[in-house]
Amino acid sequence: TTIKHALVDENLTPVDGNFARLMIINAAAGANNLQTSNRGSPVDSLGQVDYTHSSTSALFGAGEIALSFQALDQASPRIIELKAPLTVEVGKSYVYVVTGTTNSIPPIVLITDVGVSTLPTATPTGIPAFQVRFINALSDKTTVDLVLDNQALFKNVQPGSGTPFTPLPSQSNTVLLRNSGSQTMLDQ
Repeated sequence: TTIKHALVDENLTPVDGNFARLMIINAAAGANNLQTSNRGSPVDSLGQVDYTHSSTSALFGAGEIALSFQALDQASPRIIELKAPLTVEVGKSYVYVVTGTTNSIPPIVLITDVGVSTLPTATPTGIPAFQVRFINALSDKTTVDLVLDNQALFKNVQPGSGTPFTPLPSQSNTVLLRNSGSQTMLDQ
Protein backbone atom coordinates (compact mmCIF):
# COMPACT_ATOMS: atom_id res chain seq x y z
CA THR A 1 0.00 0.00 0.00
CA THR A 2 1.35 3.40 -0.93
CA ILE A 3 0.05 6.17 1.29
CA LYS A 4 -0.59 9.75 0.27
CA HIS A 5 -1.82 12.33 2.70
CA ALA A 6 -3.65 15.61 2.35
CA LEU A 7 -3.62 18.31 4.99
CA VAL A 8 -6.94 20.09 4.89
CA ASP A 9 -8.08 23.28 6.60
CA GLU A 10 -11.81 22.68 7.00
CA ASN A 11 -13.99 25.69 7.80
CA LEU A 12 -16.05 24.79 10.88
CA THR A 13 -17.66 28.17 11.48
CA PRO A 14 -21.46 28.38 11.23
CA VAL A 15 -22.81 28.63 7.69
CA ASP A 16 -24.34 31.94 6.64
CA GLY A 17 -28.01 31.97 5.72
CA ASN A 18 -29.91 28.93 4.45
CA PHE A 19 -26.93 27.08 3.04
CA ALA A 20 -24.75 24.02 3.43
CA ARG A 21 -20.97 24.10 2.90
CA LEU A 22 -19.11 21.63 0.67
CA MET A 23 -15.40 20.97 0.21
CA ILE A 24 -13.76 18.39 -2.07
CA ILE A 25 -10.60 16.35 -1.35
CA ASN A 26 -8.96 14.77 -4.40
CA ALA A 27 -7.79 11.26 -3.43
CA ALA A 28 -8.20 9.85 -6.96
CA ALA A 29 -4.80 8.59 -8.07
CA GLY A 30 -4.02 9.79 -11.57
CA ALA A 31 -6.38 12.78 -11.43
CA ASN A 32 -3.96 15.67 -11.10
CA ASN A 33 -6.47 18.36 -12.06
CA LEU A 34 -10.01 17.63 -10.86
CA GLN A 35 -13.11 19.64 -11.83
CA THR A 36 -16.38 19.26 -9.90
CA SER A 37 -19.75 19.57 -11.66
CA ASN A 38 -23.27 19.68 -10.27
CA ARG A 39 -25.90 18.37 -12.69
CA GLY A 40 -23.40 18.71 -15.54
CA SER A 41 -22.39 22.34 -14.87
CA PRO A 42 -18.93 23.11 -13.47
CA VAL A 43 -18.89 24.41 -9.88
CA ASP A 44 -16.35 27.18 -10.41
CA SER A 45 -16.32 28.19 -6.72
CA LEU A 46 -14.71 24.84 -5.83
CA GLY A 47 -11.90 25.44 -8.32
CA GLN A 48 -9.75 22.75 -9.88
CA VAL A 49 -8.20 20.44 -7.31
CA ASP A 50 -4.80 18.77 -7.58
CA TYR A 51 -4.22 15.22 -6.33
CA THR A 52 -3.95 15.08 -2.49
CA HIS A 53 -5.26 18.65 -2.17
CA SER A 54 -8.58 20.13 -1.13
CA SER A 55 -10.82 22.68 -2.76
CA THR A 56 -12.02 25.90 -1.26
CA SER A 57 -15.47 25.68 0.31
CA ALA A 58 -18.63 26.42 -1.65
CA LEU A 59 -22.14 27.10 -0.40
CA PHE A 60 -25.14 25.16 -1.71
CA GLY A 61 -28.82 25.61 -0.99
CA ALA A 62 -30.45 22.78 0.92
CA GLY A 63 -31.62 19.90 -1.22
CA GLU A 64 -30.22 17.43 -3.67
CA ILE A 65 -26.97 17.94 -5.56
CA ALA A 66 -25.74 15.55 -8.26
CA LEU A 67 -21.96 15.68 -8.32
CA SER A 68 -19.61 14.34 -10.95
CA PHE A 69 -15.85 14.71 -11.16
CA GLN A 70 -13.70 15.05 -14.26
CA ALA A 71 -9.93 14.70 -14.58
CA LEU A 72 -8.75 17.57 -16.78
CA ASP A 73 -5.08 16.60 -16.91
CA GLN A 74 -5.20 14.85 -20.29
CA ALA A 75 -6.01 15.97 -23.84
CA SER A 76 -9.68 15.11 -23.37
CA PRO A 77 -11.37 15.31 -19.94
CA ARG A 78 -12.67 12.05 -18.53
CA ILE A 79 -15.26 11.46 -15.82
CA ILE A 80 -13.59 9.61 -12.98
CA GLU A 81 -16.44 9.52 -10.48
CA LEU A 82 -20.18 9.88 -10.85
CA LYS A 83 -22.37 9.16 -7.82
CA ALA A 84 -26.00 9.13 -6.85
CA PRO A 85 -27.36 12.51 -5.76
CA LEU A 86 -26.34 13.79 -2.33
CA THR A 87 -28.87 15.57 -0.12
CA VAL A 88 -27.34 18.52 1.73
CA GLU A 89 -28.90 20.21 4.75
CA VAL A 90 -28.77 23.78 6.05
CA GLY A 91 -26.07 24.39 8.67
CA LYS A 92 -23.93 21.37 7.80
CA SER A 93 -20.42 21.15 6.40
CA TYR A 94 -19.71 18.32 3.94
CA VAL A 95 -16.27 16.98 3.04
CA TYR A 96 -16.49 14.79 -0.08
CA VAL A 97 -13.44 12.59 -0.71
CA VAL A 98 -13.14 11.78 -4.42
CA THR A 99 -11.55 8.35 -4.79
CA GLY A 100 -12.30 7.64 -8.45
CA THR A 101 -14.41 4.59 -7.59
CA THR A 102 -17.40 3.22 -9.45
CA ASN A 103 -21.05 3.96 -8.71
CA SER A 104 -21.39 0.65 -6.83
CA ILE A 105 -19.06 1.86 -4.05
CA PRO A 106 -20.58 4.49 -1.74
CA PRO A 107 -18.77 7.84 -1.69
CA ILE A 108 -16.80 8.98 1.34
CA VAL A 109 -18.68 11.97 2.72
CA LEU A 110 -18.05 13.35 6.20
CA ILE A 111 -20.72 15.61 7.66
CA THR A 112 -20.27 18.08 10.52
CA ASP A 113 -23.14 20.08 12.00
CA VAL A 114 -21.69 23.62 12.22
CA GLY A 115 -24.96 25.50 12.68
CA VAL A 116 -26.31 28.60 10.98
CA SER A 117 -25.06 32.12 11.56
CA THR A 118 -27.54 34.96 11.62
CA LEU A 119 -24.67 37.44 11.52
CA PRO A 120 -23.15 38.68 8.25
CA THR A 121 -19.82 37.20 9.35
CA ALA A 122 -19.83 33.80 11.04
CA THR A 123 -18.28 33.48 14.48
CA PRO A 124 -16.25 30.49 15.72
CA THR A 125 -18.13 27.69 17.47
CA GLY A 126 -15.58 27.19 20.24
CA ILE A 127 -13.71 24.43 18.45
CA PRO A 128 -10.02 24.52 19.47
CA ALA A 129 -7.68 26.04 16.90
CA PHE A 130 -5.95 22.80 15.85
CA GLN A 131 -7.79 19.52 15.62
CA VAL A 132 -7.32 16.56 13.35
CA ARG A 133 -9.73 14.17 11.66
CA PHE A 134 -8.44 11.17 9.71
CA ILE A 135 -10.24 9.83 6.62
CA ASN A 136 -9.37 6.30 5.47
CA ALA A 137 -9.51 6.45 1.66
CA LEU A 138 -7.01 3.64 1.01
CA SER A 139 -7.87 1.88 -2.21
CA ASP A 140 -7.03 -1.60 -0.92
CA LYS A 141 -9.69 -1.44 1.84
CA THR A 142 -7.20 -1.76 4.73
CA THR A 143 -8.39 -1.07 8.29
CA VAL A 144 -5.77 1.12 9.95
CA ASP A 145 -4.58 2.73 13.18
CA LEU A 146 -3.25 6.30 13.14
CA VAL A 147 -0.18 6.48 15.38
CA LEU A 148 1.03 9.78 16.81
CA ASP A 149 4.45 9.80 18.53
CA ASN A 150 4.27 5.99 19.03
CA GLN A 151 0.78 6.15 20.60
CA ALA A 152 -2.37 5.04 18.76
CA LEU A 153 -4.48 8.18 18.30
CA PHE A 154 -7.23 6.38 16.32
CA LYS A 155 -7.71 2.60 16.17
CA ASN A 156 -9.53 0.40 13.65
CA VAL A 157 -10.44 3.14 11.17
CA GLN A 158 -12.53 1.30 8.59
CA PRO A 159 -12.14 1.93 4.84
CA GLY A 160 -14.39 4.75 3.68
CA SER A 161 -14.85 6.23 7.13
CA GLY A 162 -13.53 9.17 9.10
CA THR A 163 -12.71 9.78 12.73
CA PRO A 164 -14.16 12.47 14.99
CA PHE A 165 -12.21 15.70 15.42
CA THR A 166 -9.51 15.32 18.08
CA PRO A 167 -7.22 18.05 19.47
CA LEU A 168 -3.53 17.45 18.81
CA PRO A 169 -0.84 18.19 21.37
CA SER A 170 1.34 21.06 20.21
CA GLN A 171 4.55 19.04 20.50
CA SER A 172 3.55 16.15 18.19
CA ASN A 173 6.24 15.06 15.78
CA THR A 174 5.59 11.75 14.03
CA VAL A 175 2.36 10.53 12.44
CA LEU A 176 2.28 7.01 10.98
CA LEU A 177 -0.30 4.48 9.77
CA ARG A 178 -0.25 0.82 10.67
CA ASN A 179 -2.41 -2.18 9.90
CA SER A 180 -4.98 -2.47 12.70
CA GLY A 181 -4.21 -5.09 15.27
CA SER A 182 -0.52 -5.34 14.33
CA GLN A 183 2.67 -3.38 14.61
CA THR A 184 3.17 -3.37 10.81
CA MET A 185 3.56 0.19 9.57
CA LEU A 186 2.28 1.02 6.09
CA ASP A 187 4.60 2.49 3.46
CA GLN A 188 4.45 6.24 2.99
